[in-house]
Amino acid sequence: MDDDGVTGFEGVFDHANEVLPELVSEGVIRAEERARMAVAVFARKKRDLLAPFEGNGKFHGLVVERYEMNPLADAAWGNYERDGDRELLATTQALFFRATFLPSLITSLDNRHDAEARRTFCDRMQQKLTERIRQQPHPVHTYVQMIVLAKEAARPE
Repeated sequence: MDDDGVTGFEGVFDHANEVLPELVSEGVIRAEERARMAVAVFARKKRDLLAPFEGNGKFHGLVVERYEMNPLADAAWGNYERDGDRELLATTQALFFRATFLPSLITSLDNRHDAEARRTFCDRMQQKLTERIRQQPHPVHTYVQMIVLAKEAARPE
């Protein structure tokens, strides 16, 4: 997450949040299951990641040698800007969402151990998400944060 609170996933999450109530209406999932659904990630800003090192710059014998935050461009969006293929963009982004976030949502299904129920939910979510992205495409420009930590040198006795 950047310092302004942007993760880059806002567009695709907005689409997903519009799809889930539709899946309730279609009977693919129940309202109670939808109410329990949450993505099992917590985006952190630089200040959050470096908070343990405030004060003396150390935490449990570790020191921060370097921190970087770099944007990670959406390759599918770049291809879309080049060739205008909305179908490919929508399919690629929906598959990304399926692989990255649907495992978290599946844990809220009452019948999460039923392979057919999981497949039905995932297939339908992907299909409807693809349709929404095709209609209203957004880039998914995210960020990569890197922290290089070093173990504090032991003091000679």
